[in-house]
Amino acid sequence: MSDDPIERLRRICLALPEASEKRAWGDPTFRVRDRIFAMPKSGDGRLSVWMKAPPHAQEILIGADPARFFAPPYVGPKGWVGMRLDAAPDWEEVRALVTRSYRLIAPKRLAARVAKSAMRIELASNGIPIDRDAMTNSQKISRRVQAVAPFLAMDVMAAAAAKVRAGDSVIRMEVGQPSAPAPRAVIAAAQSALADGRVPYTEALGMPALRERIARHYAETYGVAVAPERVVVTTGSSAGFVLAFLALFDAGARVAVPQPGYPAYRSILHALDLVPVPLVLRRADRFAPTSALIREAENLDGVLVMSPANPSGTVIAPARLAELCATTKALGLPFISDEIYHGLSYGVPTATALQFDPDAVVINSFSKFYCMTGWRVGWMVVPETLVRPIERLAQNLYISAPYLSQVAALTAFDTLDAIGAIRDGYAENRKILLDALPGLGLGEAHPVDGAFYLYADVGRLTDDATAFCRRMLDEAGVAATPGLDFDPAQGHHHVRFSFAGSQGECTEAVRRLRAWLC
Repeated sequence: MSDDPIERLRRICLALPEASEKRAWGDPTFRVRDRIFAMPKSGDGRLSVWMKAPPHAQEILIGADPARFFAPPYVGPKGWVGMRLDAAPDWEEVRALVTRSYRLIAPKRLAARVAKSAMRIELASNGIPIDRDAMTNSQKISRRVQAVAPFLAMDVMAAAAAKVRAGDSVIRMEVGQPSAPAPRAVIAAAQSALADGRVPYTEALGMPALRERIARHYAETYGVAVAPERVVVTTGSSAGFVLAFLALFDAGARVAVPQPGYPAYRSILHALDLVPVPLVLRRADRFAPTSALIREAENLDGVLVMSPANPSGTVIAPARLAELCATTKALGLPFISDEIYHGLSYGVPTATALQFDPDAVVINSFSKFYCMTGWRVGWMVVPETLVRPIERLAQNLYISAPYLSQVAALTAFDTLDAIGAIRDGYAENRKILLDALPGLGLGEAHPVDGAFYLYADVGRLTDDATAFCRRMLDEAGVAATPGLDFDPAQGHHHVRFSFAGSQGECTEAVRRLRAWLC
């Protein structure tokens, strides 16, 4: 067989029933009954094939391997996926993906003639290629795991850490992790508890004193009365999402999530056999979700929003948040509000969903505002009807959040002076990046109302943000996260920079980027 990739692709395509080849737009296209199912393309200087994919397969494939898969222009928004053919592709995988595309395009009679059992690489129903080892032992790896894409920010963090261990200098802007330590009073509280020698389980819903203090926080900060019994202490916000999704939704439920948005939403939903439905955010709306987007989505079972948002930093205005709560209430949909970055905003007001909907499920954490990422302690506020179901889940999944972290968290609320100084440092870092990055060709950023991220459009420099970030780390010593982590459709020309480090680090990052790009 010829080693020419176009010829190999041609053989695969034309072996399918009634497949034909027709030249269009300067390239061959492969069709069935004159409907395209595969298109080789090289307009960006790299050979690839574009194929139709089932719902959500595009984001899964790109998330799993962004070096090989991408959202192609024009047809990408319709769910098509591009696969690179210029770097020793796995031709059995190409055959499987092309065959699946054919089955999606062909009339039912022809599609039925292409049995799935004929594919040497079996495809999971959600669209990701199954691991080769799993082909010979179906119990070796679950389909749920196959559906969970890598967390690219964590992959970049690992690559950056490896360079640091090798003696290289790296400015770490890839992960949303404060460089400042937890306040001294927090650390002292944990040390004192540890000195007592006994580190026990707590009640599954959390230490009563901490639940009461969290409830008081809502009265003091937002003027909202929350009964301590409605507060659930969790092992970070991540556990809060798992508990909320399990308590609210049955398998197959469709949950709206923002896009761009925090990638773990999609992955947790996939792992629980739930379906993430992207709310594609628009510049005209300042990249904030709207009631119109919720109403336009089909057959929803719930809605999740985040404010301030990751990666954009957008804060949902109180009036907009009230409208979202009213819309979901009218539609009979559970409303989940991720408020993990509350307290970190720059001149704009933040509101909790509980001000507008007492039945909203609110998820928060001590990780970001209180610089306690590794302590793994967060909380939920839930309707009374969910308290006991979530308690049962927490008893069996987690037993309890870590005792020492809960003791420390109880002290955190009294450290606002120390935290205020850290927040002022973020504001300075934000100004440094907003002033410098556009002049380096890093394009227009999403609103940076809160959190500690700048989500920059790098389309003037690249259409492959993953490769761009890899080169930026290797050549400039600056680590940042490619946008495909947050937006499988448009993230290929975005990069997220975290400015949670020191002012000196932000200044040095700008210096390195200027030397690298200019």
